Amino acid sequence: MVIVIIIAGSFIAYTLPGSLPTTSETYGLPNENYSEYPEVVPNSTNYAAVFIANGASLGPGYVGFDPQNVTVVIGVNNTVVWQNVDNFTQSVLSSNPSFNSGNLTYGQSWNFTYAAPGTYQFTDSPNAWMNGTVTVVS
Repeated sequence: MVIVIIIAGSFIAYTLPGSLPTTSETYGLPNENYSEYPEVVPNSTNYAAVFIANGASLGPGYVGFDPQNVTVVIGVNNTVVWQNVDNFTQSVLSSNPSFNSGNLTYGQSWNFTYAAPGTYQFTDSPNAWMNGTVTVVS
């Protein structure tokens, strides 16, 4: 379920815990401060959220994935949701062929559920300097 709040012509959408967003859902404007994002895809007991930061496409030295490293537990919160809050199209790719989000435009999100313990590397295309890790434990 998504709740939309409209204030002064802008909107913010909240995804309630247990309801995973899809790439077709669009959310509100990002906060320009890299350390804080609105709770458009809040972390919950059911999944973990990773943002593709606004400005990520500017190059090495800028925040890419926020957070860059995530730990999830099978059977508890083994789904990770990535949301693009950068102004440019991004994608999330695994270092092996297990997943590819396809193009995520500004505000779109995509999720992947991990089924086996391990350490999984992910990156952005075409920005190879952007990378991160999901550690899955049982």
